[in-house]
Amino acid sequence: MIDPVWLDPNTAEAEARRSGRDLWKAQLRLTFGKYANQSFKWLLENDVGWVVWLLAEFHLKGEKSDCLKLQKERLLEFANEFEVVRCALD
Repeated sequence: MIDPVWLDPNTAEAEARRSGRDLWKAQLRLTFGKYANQSFKWLLENDVGWVVWLLAEFHLKGEKSDCLKLQKERLLEFANEFEVVRCALD
């Protein structure tokens, strides 16, 4: 079960900033899909292919849900810090 703190963009970002400091985006947690409740850091360490697929789909189709849109935007910002992901998305 997903902790409700991660379901609200404001509380999720506040918790991630509190626990992750400068690396706060790595602490954000996905709230949907097969990797729900995993941190962004975990996603990039364990299934970068899925992250690339998810972000490519987001780029092509967008997102209607404001909460999911914010999560995907933050994941994209975080993933772009890593050359392997950035190259795959280009």
